[in-house]
Amino acid sequence: YQYNIVLGLQEWCAVFTPRISFEHVVTKPPRIFNYYYYSLQRAQSDAA
Repeated sequence: YQYNIVLGLQEWCAVFTPRISFEHVVTKPPRIFNYYYYSLQRAQSDAA
């Protein structure tokens, strides 16, 4: 499930932001990606 999320995020970046590489997004993520990552981490901690 987590792999599908990562793969989907890579595809989303490839479609909507072709100028920005996935590594750049991970290194310097916008606020929406920070919020998404925080939500994902919190969901994983709640599930565990």
